[in-house]
Amino acid sequence: MLRHENRRHLTLAMILLASCWGLSSASVCWASLHNLTMTASPWGQQPNNTGACGGQPLCVETSDFTATVTSFRTSTVGTSRIINVSVRFQNRTGQPLVLGYVANSGITTDERGNRYIVYGGNGFRGIGLVYGNTFDSRLTLRPAGSGDAQFEMHLQATPQNAGQTFTVDLTIDEINTTGNQPTLGGEFPLHFEGLSNGVSQGIGNVGGASDGLANAVSNLKSIFGKKKAVQNAATVASSAASTASTVNAAANSTASQPPSATANTPGQTGSSAKAAPQQLASAQPAAGTPNGQTAGAAEPWTPPADNAAEAAALVDPLKLPEVTKMPDVVGVRLGMSEQQALQILRGQYPRDRFQEIPASGIFPTNLKADYGFNVLPTNEIATDVVVSLTAPPSRQVVWHIVRFTRRLHANHANVLATLREKYGKESFAGQANGSKTTDDRNIGTLFWIFDEQGNRAPMPSAQAFSSNDITFCLGRGIAVNPGPRIPMDEVKDPNWCASFVGAVAQIDPNEIVENTTVAVMDMRLANRTANAFVAWQRDAADKARAAEIAKSKKNKPVF
Repeated sequence: MLRHENRRHLTLAMILLASCWGLSSASVCWASLHNLTMTASPWGQQPNNTGACGGQPLCVETSDFTATVTSFRTSTVGTSRIINVSVRFQNRTGQPLVLGYVANSGITTDERGNRYIVYGGNGFRGIGLVYGNTFDSRLTLRPAGSGDAQFEMHLQATPQNAGQTFTVDLTIDEINTTGNQPTLGGEFPLHFEGLSNGVSQGIGNVGGASDGLANAVSNLKSIFGKKKAVQNAATVASSAASTASTVNAAANSTASQPPSATANTPGQTGSSAKAAPQQLASAQPAAGTPNGQTAGAAEPWTPPADNAAEAAALVDPLKLPEVTKMPDVVGVRLGMSEQQALQILRGQYPRDRFQEIPASGIFPTNLKADYGFNVLPTNEIATDVVVSLTAPPSRQVVWHIVRFTRRLHANHANVLATLREKYGKESFAGQANGSKTTDDRNIGTLFWIFDEQGNRAPMPSAQAFSSNDITFCLGRGIAVNPGPRIPMDEVKDPNWCASFVGAVAQIDPNEIVENTTVAVMDMRLANRTANAFVAWQRDAADKARAAEIAKSKKNKPVF
């Protein structure tokens, strides 16, 4: 399906075609027709030095947007060769423009023929994925607005000689949102040549930010949430604090309670939710109503006793952080129950849909549990918030929350000031491609390191990152958006990256910020509960095996 501009060009082309027929000056007319169709077609764009690109190098112009490589960086991590590319997209139309990256289309080739492909947890950022007929409209550009996307490409092999000059190819798809149902609007293959390490185009000076900084920051607080959470969030956090001992007691009493009794779901009220309004249960999604308990859940679980120290740690795998002191996203803090998080987010997003992601068939008993939930806007294909929960048999609590904002249209300096007011001075500031920067104007990535008491923690030595910096951890332990996920893999001797507690923010490195991603996570909590889950699962399997052996001993076959 063509966008409105392309349909207009096609109509003009048909009129011109009819006019050309039979004219004596046909060559001029057909040349005009060719120029018009080249402009209209998403497959006919070429680098343009006189049009919308304005003579900029590494710029490709299409009918609806321009794409410019703003940063190109090569690096080596161990034996891996990595390329980071930042591309700025500028909307040329008078309507909002939604763009997506077509899966598996990103390739970088050097002059020696080596191929790099988009790969890993940082493969693409700031832009959604288009895969077949499914797509994510994360990158939405205002009329005449711009936005940046970052791509990380890895060399497919380990050749002895890597090149120094590169060519980048990737395909962008438009997503039409003008109708009742969003559809794909056409692919735009982009081609950039002559790239080398260190190519960069700045974002310009951030001017006029100081005079109205205080007022603008005050307005932005409603977007990111104040350092002191809004009233309903504070109430729930206070409730969480007053029941923290109850939560830990619930975890400690695992040996005397059935696993089904220690898992909270959106439809269960429990002691930690006594401060919530009684009508809260009816406000939860129908999918959150717990199913009936099974007879198999009646047997209590105790951790294996062959290792006393390990068993003692598994009795209380939660060891909940000090909830009220932990960093939050719009009032939801690490260690809160699913019900508490739902209560806060329903107040923040009263018109959104809440999509529970149930986890069934993966536990030793028929236990009601959730991977987490998505908070989805009703009028567009996007995501506002993603919440992930810890694993049973302990009570499920929040270990990761990520929030996305779109069409923010706020000054870059104001966004930074608001984030720093909320979380404090960042532990690390980097550009959109992850390279360290001390220039606020170029900041696209920020990290804040905390401990589980809510205090700021120091930055470790570079050895923790294989002599790199903390951005090395992205995709190697730190996942900004893992999706609703229960950590269920055993973790032994985790490295620093896999033990991160803190916050990560990704913002447009432009003078006007449209898109932000802010995540907080407690990887230590995730690791503890994952190890407890594995021990619980192993213990249940051993008991089931023992029961089968005992049953087999009672069976006396007749020959």
